[in-house]
Amino acid sequence: MEERQISKAVIKRLPRYYRYLGEILNNGVERISSGELSTKMQVTASQIRQDLNNFGGFGQQGYGYNVKFLYDEIGKILGVDKKHPMIIIGGGNFGHALANYDFEKGKIYGFIGQNGAGKTTFLRLVTGLAFPTSGTLSLWGNSGTEELQKQRKRIGSMIETPALFPSMTAYQNMEVQRIQRGIPDKSVIKRTLDMVGLQDTGKKSVRNFSLGMRQRLGIAIALLNTPELLILDEPINGLDPAGIVEIRNLLKILNKEYGMTILVSSHILEELYQTASEFILIDHGKIIEEISDYELNERCKRHIAIKTTDVQKTVLVLEENLHTDNFKLMPDGIIRLYDYLNDLETVASALAESHILVTGLSVSGDTLEDYFLSKIGGTKDVKSPKN
Repeated sequence: MEERQISKAVIKRLPRYYRYLGEILNNGVERISSGELSTKMQVTASQIRQDLNNFGGFGQQGYGYNVKFLYDEIGKILGVDKKHPMIIIGGGNFGHALANYDFEKGKIYGFIGQNGAGKTTFLRLVTGLAFPTSGTLSLWGNSGTEELQKQRKRIGSMIETPALFPSMTAYQNMEVQRIQRGIPDKSVIKRTLDMVGLQDTGKKSVRNFSLGMRQRLGIAIALLNTPELLILDEPINGLDPAGIVEIRNLLKILNKEYGMTILVSSHILEELYQTASEFILIDHGKIIEEISDYELNERCKRHIAIKTTDVQKTVLVLEENLHTDNFKLMPDGIIRLYDYLNDLETVASALAESHILVTGLSVSGDTLEDYFLSKIGGTKDVKSPKN
């Protein structure tokens, strides 16, 4: 296959293209237009065409893009093994919204939702702490009780509070877990304690650990089996600011230095925003959106929202009169201008002098709280980062 030159911005959007194309492919959609894609992706139709012109599959045997062709080609770029996605849940309380969700290796995923949204239930099902009363569960293409137990050896998890023996040292707690789980190599204990920064605790019993140290020990226990996927449910609950920073830094080290794929569940948006590279929003047991940190920042970026009766002429005025190309044309016809944020009058004057009828002109930009809550649909139990 001929090597493609794909920009970093496009690479960041490919996982979202891939997931959406997979979703509509499962629904029997064979072709889709750039306009339909732009509505879902929240970028312009022209941007869609620029993103996808490397892949082909356009205009063959009908209008728009060949969905299966694009899905397969983007999957090759992402290195996705479509035969064995990490987690599939279908039917039951979760419907089909979580079907075929494949976590990309080496990323930190923030799993966001209000209390009661279904985060912990999902994680307990995946890790074997709960069992589905209906529907199906598959891990890496395997289902059935025995096969799921085998596949769960590839997952490390800390769901809620870690179970520790307070009178024992960190090493002794790890040794108990190693024996219970049938891990033969004793050296894994020292290696794992080094990873979480607890190598120098010596004979200090766990009852004398700070809450942050106990959480780190819980994470160390989750890492004993050298997992492909680390799942942590509310790991910073109850921690003081210093403890929160400890856990945040630890997760970044595990991700960057050890290439660990991590799924962190929390309703504290501030910490997830500072930690995760991808965000999964869940509400009433359904994934309602997946978005990267780059896309999140773009959508929340402050801008001047311009609405006029003549979009093409407005674009010319911005480029020729105001000498800027730092703007985006949205699918709904609104132009987002990222310059002149503190000089609204200059923009208004330039449009007026060109006899353009302006129907909307204001400085806009969601806070992260506004964005998440607009998707999740509520305010209870969700805490936001400060912009």
